[in-house]
Amino acid sequence: MCKEAVKVGAAVPNSWKLNRRLFNTAMKPYLKPSKWLLHADGRLPYFGWWTNMPIQFIIWLYRHIARRIGIIRGNQGPWGDWGAIFKHDAWQSMVKDLGCYADKIGFLKNGVDIEELLLSEQLSKVQKVNLLQVLHTLKSNDQR
Repeated sequence: MCKEAVKVGAAVPNSWKLNRRLFNTAMKPYLKPSKWLLHADGRLPYFGWWTNMPIQFIIWLYRHIARRIGIIRGNQGPWGDWGAIFKHDAWQSMVKDLGCYADKIGFLKNGVDIEELLLSEQLSKVQKVNLLQVLHTLKSNDQR
């Protein structure tokens, strides 16, 4: 975020920021090559909300019915399966490798085993990923 973008965001009325109006106006020329490319949530980012509302509803309805009927099976969301990632040997070795940096995190209580915490179900998926990112950043800063 540059200061100019923040200034523009603060200067424009809230009605422009609602329903992606400001974004669409600013980014329309850049989105033209991907005009008919669907976003994962069923919108066409090139067009405004008035065009996307019926399109997104139809796509949502189709996906919902297709899931119920059985046409769509499995994960249609992001490709990464966090459950499989957390069980993988690479995740566990990374946790063991970065566990020694836990003492540099001030917000953790004394006596908390970071490896056990990252390998258990006590934290949500996002919390585990964020905590490992913090440990990785600490390791990177230590090596400089």
